[in-house]
Order: sequence, then C-alpha cells, then structure tokens
Amino acid sequence: MRDQVDALIDTLQQELGADLRGVFWGDLAAKNYAVAYLHDDVRAEFDSTTVAELVDVLVDEQLRTHGFNELTHLLGELDVTVRVFEESTQLLAWDPRSERGVFVATTADETALPPVIRALRDLDFSS
Repeated sequence: MRDQVDALIDTLQQELGADLRGVFWGDLAAKNYAVAYLHDDVRAEFDSTTVAELVDVLVDEQLRTHGFNELTHLLGELDVTVRVFEESTQLLAWDPRSERGVFVATTADETALPPVIRALRDLDFSS
C-alpha cells in the first residue's frame, strides 16, 4: 500500500502543485495512520497534535457514515467522501473490508477535486 500512496503523492503533486496540502494513510478503524506528505507551510502552521486531531475527526465521521445498507444496495459502496471548508477541502477514501484508507487535504480550489477523486478511486486497498 505504501508504494501506491507514494505514487498517489507523485501524481497529485504533478496535478495540484502547492494545492496539495497533506496525505495520510493507514488502518482507519484502529486509528493507526501515518503522515505520508505534509506541505511545508502546513507543517509550520499546525503542530502534529492538531493534525492528528483533524484526521481523527474526519476519519470518525467516515466510519459513522459507512454502512448505509439501503444506499449501498441502490448506489454501490461509498468510495470517497469530500468535505469542503472555506479554506480547504478534505477527501477520504477507504475500504471497509480492510479498514485501510487514504486521506487527502487540498486547498479550497474546487478544480482540485476531479484529479484527486480519480486517483483515490484507482487505489487498490487489498495490496
């Protein structure tokens, strides 16, 4: 999985440049995830505790929203969630079977969404 995350970061850095703010990945249910990429100014602005708390809140939200059986039956599995804030956009992809996931933070520029969603949907969480 680490190789895929590294490739994801390379792809998103090419697509987004400085609009890529952070990438985290790991076992979401166990809250065991690692910082794979953090833009220098984000690292300077937020301490590691604040970053971890932010990721925890967004992961908890993802875990609570998953499992809507009636929606899954009608629409398929939930692949990616997107949360748009005034100053940033947070995307989270996860696999409920392995409980692994990848969290991507970007600026609030909505043009960043299509390449990030495409890249997240291409991940293979089984490896």
